[in-house]
Amino acid sequence: MPQLGESNTSTPGVIKINYPEKGQIGYLVKAERRKKRIHEIIYVRHYEGDWKKCFKAAQAKAKQFFLENPQYSRKEITQILTKRNKSGIRGVRIKQNKYRWKSDPDRYTIFLHAEASWSPQKGKVRKRTFSLDKYGEDEAWRLACDARNKGLKQMDE
Repeated sequence: MPQLGESNTSTPGVIKINYPEKGQIGYLVKAERRKKRIHEIIYVRHYEGDWKKCFKAAQAKAKQFFLENPQYSRKEITQILTKRNKSGIRGVRIKQNKYRWKSDPDRYTIFLHAEASWSPQKGKVRKRTFSLDKYGEDEAWRLACDARNKGLKQMDE
């Protein structure tokens, strides 16, 4: 008899479950992609107690879900806005930098920048900043948006 509770399998999206008090014995297929979710229990009792057949059915169900819902490409991710985004444009923000004076450590000056960031290659991040003092808020924001768009055009899949 398998151990009680949940245990990991080598297959993504498939978890072995054994909760006899709830009647849940088998495999849980659980995944989320492209705002779609699957949460389905494949019961071992439907396979006459054969754990191997049950596992193969769970693997097939998970594989089918992943084929129907592929991962986002890096280009698609650049267009998705998250909940925490406040600017309305992904990868562009107003950033505040504090610079301390060497002559007086208690004294500091605050500078505001419009910052654009993008990832031209996997594992690399590029940033470009434009001073609000130098360009003005609207122009700095426009320049940051343009810099990000140019960077995204050079991005490889």
